[in-house]
Amino acid sequence: MKFIIFDIDGTLTNTTQVDDDCFLAAYQETFQVDTTDHYCGDFKHVTDWGITEELTQRKLNRLPTEAEYAQMILNFEQQLIRTKSEHPDWFHEVPGARIFFEYMLEHPEYKVALATGCWEVSALFKLNAAGITLPEGIAFGHSNHEKSREDITRHALKQLRKQHPEEPESIVYLGDGIWDFHTCNNLGIPLIGVDVSGNGKLKELGVASVIQDYLDLGAVLEVLG
Repeated sequence: MKFIIFDIDGTLTNTTQVDDDCFLAAYQETFQVDTTDHYCGDFKHVTDWGITEELTQRKLNRLPTEAEYAQMILNFEQQLIRTKSEHPDWFHEVPGARIFFEYMLEHPEYKVALATGCWEVSALFKLNAAGITLPEGIAFGHSNHEKSREDITRHALKQLRKQHPEEPESIVYLGDGIWDFHTCNNLGIPLIGVDVSGNGKLKELGVASVIQDYLDLGAVLEVLG
């Protein structure tokens, strides 16, 4: 038995840029501050919770209120909905991701979880837009649960271990970001990089196994080991 943990943006869905754009637009709408000088990867915790908190500290010198978090999440969802209606081609899977994900769910050797820096509503929206459906009860860590990616991944693993108490032969994380690289290093979990854009950043960091898509099922399974 092997535990396989998936990130979402850039790993299952090819939505990293539209997610960043919609997030910053929603933040600007919620807090009435300019966000054009910010990049979502430039924060201590590259998660929706973490970015919202740190950006508010930078811009307004305070923490967000609970009401502001709730409004931010609502505005973000509405931004995604509007953008998809105008540009449906901006929301799609990493090539082959849906079929590969379904294969992993059905294969008895693999036990699957998701660990994403997204809030739950945005994660589900992008997955659904890309045609990827989650089974009920899947182990799922997201930014509603925790602020740091390490804690989000721990949360997903805790759920997975509760569902499958037997010690796994291995644990592997599939992710696309530099933050995924650091998270896996901090947790001692091997990372398989996903580089759908072909930018080579994970290879430059020393990630040994990097795939660009999931179209060659046999090749991806070989990488998983």
